[in-house]
Amino acid sequence: ALIGAAEMAINTAKAVSQTKDSRAQALGAASAGLYLYNNADAFGKAAGIGIRAPFAMNAIGIVNDEHGKPSFDLAPAVVEWLGERGIARTHVSLSDERAHAIAFVVFET
Repeated sequence: ALIGAAEMAINTAKAVSQTKDSRAQALGAASAGLYLYNNADAFGKAAGIGIRAPFAMNAIGIVNDEHGKPSFDLAPAVVEWLGERGIARTHVSLSDERAHAIAFVVFET
């Protein structure tokens, strides 16, 4: 799913203000936008439908446990969508550098 610069700026501002992800909060707005968009994009690709209903940037968040391990913070509609498809658990691995970010997502039945 590709989005334009204007939409990315709007989504970035929303995502950075709403995220509970300490890593994204510590990054500048442009880097945080890339980081958060990358997570949602990887999630949508694992689901096979990309970023569209019920998936949206503000519906797929990242939280870290006390050891820093990331996991998804999902909106109820996303949890319901996964459950309807027999997906019991989700896993995410994240890596980022100043200008690059990668997210690897696994769905488990």
